[in-house]
Amino acid sequence: MDLFIFYNRIVVTLIVLPVILLIGVTVTLQPLDGDLTRIGGHSEGRFGWNKPQVLFEKSQFLVAKSIGDYNREFDVVVLGDSFSAHSTKGWENYLVEHTGLSVIMFYMADGYTLSDITNSEAYNIHPPKLLIYESVERLAFSRLHELSHKSWPLSANKELSGLPSEALVYRVQAKKRINRRNSLGLEQRFSEAVSLIDKSKFRRLGRDNGKTMVFPLVRSDLFSSGDPSSLLVVMDDTKKVFSDNDVKQAVLGVNKARSAVEANGHTRFFLMIFPDKLTAYSSFLDPAVKQVSSFIPALAAHYPLLRLDKSFEVELQQGAKDLYLPNDTHTGSYGHEVAALSLIDFVFH
Repeated sequence: MDLFIFYNRIVVTLIVLPVILLIGVTVTLQPLDGDLTRIGGHSEGRFGWNKPQVLFEKSQFLVAKSIGDYNREFDVVVLGDSFSAHSTKGWENYLVEHTGLSVIMFYMADGYTLSDITNSEAYNIHPPKLLIYESVERLAFSRLHELSHKSWPLSANKELSGLPSEALVYRVQAKKRINRRNSLGLEQRFSEAVSLIDKSKFRRLGRDNGKTMVFPLVRSDLFSSGDPSSLLVVMDDTKKVFSDNDVKQAVLGVNKARSAVEANGHTRFFLMIFPDKLTAYSSFLDPAVKQVSSFIPALAAHYPLLRLDKSFEVELQQGAKDLYLPNDTHTGSYGHEVAALSLIDFVFH
């Protein structure tokens, strides 16, 4: 064979095969939906949720755009992360629906702090009944450690009267069921296909991009995805390491925060930790998988903590599907509802 022809065939093959692969992925691609599938380069066909999610027709709480939005009395103030920021799916909607309380939420990622809230005019003129500090588990330690360095004076944790459960009002709010999107423009489809191939190109060789990890489950009824026996988590879920001193520092932080919030003699402070996805599903991991310790029990041993990890465990044992979204680090709509009802039970009963 002529060497020139042989060389051309090699060059054409090297060009054509990737093009064929790209076309194939583009044609069969399901639109990216979850944060885990996006950062890890995983297929939505494998991890995307297929059971409809529930959204409220109208948000039942106010997501603050500035501290100026806190300009009137609210029963509940929430300072939280992305687990609290979804305006029509967030757990605050269920809190309002089941209690009738008014709620304003401040998103940590926008730079809001406890000091911003407690120093605000509205907080001091019309103190809320509850202030809820919410954090996902993997970031809770660092956040509580940061609070421990504040200059807030520690005070004795006295019991403050909260709302009696008889004062709560349950009003059913309009909701809708939504399906995961399945249509995408050609340009965006092509762009997502390139990203998917780039992030997953070494997976067949046993290497990953180090941002996500897949664990085998012993049950296949906990997700509505195409691969319900696999648990997709962010890699940071696997890196929790803590000491007794870390726990003591976190307890100091939460007690300082409680002292600052409750100094007005009216507001109750509650810490709300959403367990990491790996923590929530730890009881259902294949026995061959090395368990990663959660620090929620260690913290709860020193502070009266809402145990969402236990609430979620009960629901999962009963077969709750998509309590956490299979393609995402966050809870699904049912997980938000369970969190709200657990909070209500913890605070008012």
